[in-house]
Amino acid sequence: MQKPLLMQPIWKTKGQSPILTDDAFDIFVWSDFALSRLFIESAEPNPTTISRLTRSTARLARILYEISTQRKTNIFQIYTEMAFEHQTDKEFAVNGGITRNYMKSSRRWTPIMKQDCLKEIILGGGEKLLSPERRFDQTVYFTLGQHL
Repeated sequence: MQKPLLMQPIWKTKGQSPILTDDAFDIFVWSDFALSRLFIESAEPNPTTISRLTRSTARLARILYEISTQRKTNIFQIYTEMAFEHQTDKEFAVNGGITRNYMKSSRRWTPIMKQDCLKEIILGGGEKLLSPERRFDQTVYFTLGQHL
């Protein structure tokens, strides 16, 4: 009953260095259920404050409730009404320590695409799309610097 929902690119570096491994790139596909579970399991209940992850989970629950009962939802309205007196521009961010529990595939350790496909990823303006991923920008810089 699960459906593909989100594609997440991954890249692998040599240990803690910013240099790409030979088997460097792959992509994981999150199902609707797996992503929902990630939200729910990441929420941190606290009686005195509400964390960003908990806000995200509450919003997701309301969105899913409205879709299941009304067959539609107004996401903008939900974000506005459920701000909990916090900013809403940074919604749901989790690090690899959390997501790796869900990515139990041998391809996480040995990605399918080689380092040399980097040129195909960034040529033709693709590098402009990488700017939010500063760590990946750094990895590209150091990896290409190795080959110059």
